[in-house]
Amino acid sequence: MAIDTVIFDLGGVLIDWDPRRLYRRLFDEEAEVEHFLATVCTPAWSRTPAGRCARPPRRWWPSIRGTRR
Repeated sequence: MAIDTVIFDLGGVLIDWDPRRLYRRLFDEEAEVEHFLATVCTPAWSRTPAGRCARPPRRWWPSIRGTRR
């Protein structure tokens, strides 16, 4: 089946994307969420080539490991 329609949801009308909602499930404290977004999920990180990603601080590893499914 060929794709015949592509929808760009730039205004967040169809899909409400809030990265904080996702990261609140990974971190216990709101301050950790904000720190993660400010230091890891930056515009520069978004431009990182596929397959490369910033490594979170070791103290976050147990929280992150516990959420894998």
